Amino acid sequence: RYCAGQHNGYGYEYLGKSNTEELGDRLRQVKVRVSRDEVNKHLPKKRREVIRLEVSEQDKPSAMKREIAKAQKAVKSGGEEGRESFFETLLMEAASRKHSYIQDRVFSALKCGQKVTVFSGRRLDCERLASRLKKVADKIPGCEMWWARGGTDPADRDDIRHEYMSHPGPCLLVGTGDAWGESVDLQDTDLALIAMLPWTPDKVIQWEGRFSRLGQKRAVLVSYVIARTTADEGVADLLLDKLPHVGEIGEDVAAEEIENALGGVDNSEGAGERLLQRIAQLTSP
Repeated sequence: RYCAGQHNGYGYEYLGKSNTEELGDRLRQVKVRVSRDEVNKHLPKKRREVIRLEVSEQDKPSAMKREIAKAQKAVKSGGEEGRESFFETLLMEAASRKHSYIQDRVFSALKCGQKVTVFSGRRLDCERLASRLKKVADKIPGCEMWWARGGTDPADRDDIRHEYMSHPGPCLLVGTGDAWGESVDLQDTDLALIAMLPWTPDKVIQWEGRFSRLGQKRAVLVSYVIARTTADEGVADLLLDKLPHVGEIGEDVAAEEIENALGGVDNSEGAGERLLQRIAQLTSP
């Protein structure tokens, strides 16, 4: 009724807007605005940490060299699409370097009976992580594991959420942040591992927000894992540049808190130079 629904012969399309005055009247009657600060007063304390993996602590993603070389050729051919593809490949390379650390961290948490969620930023990395972490979960008596990414049917994803929320632990949920990052409650979580930083402040705030909801009883620890000398540091710099504006304009305390947590990453002028050097190393023959 409000999305200009029209039948196109195959089904309904909802591409526009309609009856907006009526919708506005209805929303004005039911809208209740509660600030994030007010909600947080009634929730267990959320803790944050940023884990910066030194090169010696990272996996060696030898399998990514071919993909990086292919992406580099796309850059040379010109165009914004080629540059974006190249950077996406570097993000995947950075993510692949964290898998051993995440595997060990998840195993330790599950052994303690905790409920763990792992968010990655891309479907391929999510699939690789899920395959690796399934072997970890299978070693823990009574442990259940679920995973879902963007292509997962919404009804199936909702079933997974209910099963995860009702499980006492130990249990593990692996997914892409975009698939789980909005309008989904996962507040019954002990440890949330962010395995790949999103590019934009709104997404990182949304991802965190899944674990701070009314009804929360567990003091969740949100852990950001960053691989030094990789594209991770470039994304962290982007977020550090944008988060203050989000916090100021939207009066968002979470933006300021995430900014303070990520602020431990060296975002001086030398960080950009080190990132360029790292890219040169990755793309050299």
